[in-house]
Amino acid sequence: MPLKINTAAIHSISMHSNALSILYSIAHPCEKEGAFVGMVFKGKQVVAQFKLNVNSENSNSQVNIDISSLVAGKKGHKRHDFFLTPSGFAMFYVSAGESLYVVELREAESESKRPFYSTKTLQKGDVYSAMLIRPGLYNVTNTKTKDKATYTVLVPEGGQKAILSAQPLLVNCTKRGFTANSESVPVSEGILFVIETASVITIDLFKNEKGELLKDLRPDKIMAPWWVRPINPRPI
Repeated sequence: MPLKINTAAIHSISMHSNALSILYSIAHPCEKEGAFVGMVFKGKQVVAQFKLNVNSENSNSQVNIDISSLVAGKKGHKRHDFFLTPSGFAMFYVSAGESLYVVELREAESESKRPFYSTKTLQKGDVYSAMLIRPGLYNVTNTKTKDKATYTVLVPEGGQKAILSAQPLLVNCTKRGFTANSESVPVSEGILFVIETASVITIDLFKNEKGELLKDLRPDKIMAPWWVRPINPRPI
């Protein structure tokens, strides 16, 4: 059976929290009880919907909502219901593909068409998790507060054991800026941004592991990380 590699993950050099894509997730605390309708947008088009039920009768402290599965399930008219206890987390993520999505939550019984939550803007209590698999220098910006940081992603060492034991870098996003402005992160660790103020976070690869500016490289020279090049991937 041929190995399947998500090439969108391998070639990703830019992430934006206001457009859900592969390699990162958003965990949103659902403190309000009730029935909520989740709407998934690709651009201006609604491509999937789900129902989120939050009440004290549910024991789930976290639900993992794979946007890719929701979009694929829509074609088969599958109903997606999720159940969560108050103050539990709804985890939104994309497991496959190159599409960019926005998730909105609305009260099921409300006549208002305005969402009370949208992944376009991270809110206090959200946790934004980013996995950076390319070594190099990354520029990070909170476009809401105008704060900036730079993180250096290091070439992996120690093989599979090091990857499995990795711990993410924890960064708080406050009104005063990032609590870590310049750090080195092993490629397998990732970064957890804990949101304390309204935020939109962008992460862009600025230099590769050789110190070459990406803006000076032709697209065909922006290679996949060296540790996946020996694999002959089949896109999924």
